[in-house]
Amino acid sequence: GFSLLLLLMAMGCVHLVASRVLEANYVNTLREELEERALYVARNAEDRILASHEELVAMAGAPGARLTVIDKDGRVLADSSAEPRQMENHATRPEFQEALKGGRGWIRRASPTIGVEFLYVAVPSPSGALRLAVPVDHIRERVENSGRQTMLAIAFSFLPAVLLAGVFARQVSFRLSRIIQFAGELAQGNFRARLTGMGRGELGVLSH
Repeated sequence: GFSLLLLLMAMGCVHLVASRVLEANYVNTLREELEERALYVARNAEDRILASHEELVAMAGAPGARLTVIDKDGRVLADSSAEPRQMENHATRPEFQEALKGGRGWIRRASPTIGVEFLYVAVPSPSGALRLAVPVDHIRERVENSGRQTMLAIAFSFLPAVLLAGVFARQVSFRLSRIIQFAGELAQGNFRARLTGMGRGELGVLSH
């Protein structure tokens, strides 16, 4: 029971560490994918998405993703999930400022417009900056799925060791019980009792 508890605690620690590593790796990979997609849209399709909301939504890509075009003064020109005129100025957003400098900005935060936490990526565009975002819930769902698969793999890898440990513990317990029973016979004066077949090792020495 104590060994099983230790095993479960160890697996819990592994799951915690693995989940954090998986999330960090997945966020980095997703960020790079979003950057490349945003750069492609900025270079090849900005005119189309400014002219057509349907094209804007289609270019956002995955369900729940959000595409935003921002001018050099921080005003929202188009957004796939909200009315641009109702959105606040984005001039102070760090990812936007980085994109205006010619870099690639990114951040995780809750959207003040729709109240959902997003991973935002912004890149330079002819109008100023183009920003692509995906909900963090989508990231967590992928991480949890990967974490479950990892834990199943760990559990299956531990299973043979647990079974072997159980068999070994049962054998040791059986041999100890025989030694105790034999000692009881001696204590009662039965000096004709014999203890055989105990093998080698520490228990063999003890039985001898």
